[in-house]
Amino acid sequence: KASYPSSMSHLEALLYDEKPGWERTEIFAQNLALRLRQLLDDESQKVYDRRLGAGRHIRGGDVAVLCPTHADEKKYADALRALGIRCRL
Repeated sequence: KASYPSSMSHLEALLYDEKPGWERTEIFAQNLALRLRQLLDDESQKVYDRRLGAGRHIRGGDVAVLCPTHADEKKYADALRALGIRCRL
């Protein structure tokens, strides 16, 4: 709906060839946290802010991470926090 051209696609998926086992979830969480840190550090990544009526640099609150279980949520939150990315469950 925004008339502001975004430099980002609206969805990004990290896909793996194998189904994550319980012990591998932390590895996947760390990979996602690293990718998110890259996006947050990239000054060219802009989103449209409806309140401002203009584009602005992406921030953590613009991103949602969906997990199938509460245990997985904690692993992802821990990985994000380890890289200094604030998050809430």
